[in-house]
Amino acid sequence: GTIPQDWISLSNLVRLSLKGNQMYGTIPSGMGDLAMLQELHLQRNSFRGKLPSDISSLTSLGWLSLEENQFTGTLPLGVSAMVSLEGLEFRNNKFRGTLPASYGSMSLLRILDVSSNFLSGSIPLEWDLLLNLAALSLHDNALHGEVSD
Repeated sequence: GTIPQDWISLSNLVRLSLKGNQMYGTIPSGMGDLAMLQELHLQRNSFRGKLPSDISSLTSLGWLSLEENQFTGTLPLGVSAMVSLEGLEFRNNKFRGTLPASYGSMSLLRILDVSSNFLSGSIPLEWDLLLNLAALSLHDNALHGEVSD
């Protein structure tokens, strides 16, 4: 099934986990209205399309897991506004383009996985600022350049 539009009104929702189901369709716009949401787990489904721009309004979100879906477009720049984010997992989708330099401002980020997409270009120097990063997965893309110490 799809994510019901009615769920956008669940204003006290703290955790949404739909991983490993047979979900499809797009993420509904209005998702950014879930101000209390701390964890969003949508991995291992068949979601597609671009992420809604208002997803960047989820400033309480600590974990965003979207891996193993069919999301397209570029990696969303607005994610860097998610100041509480510790885990960001975009592995095995259809994202294209370059790695956003703005992700370097996510000071709490510990896990970043953008492997197995269609990303190109180099690793931004700004990512040197990810001092809490414990796991970084970039494999199976078309990235190039040096990784700093």
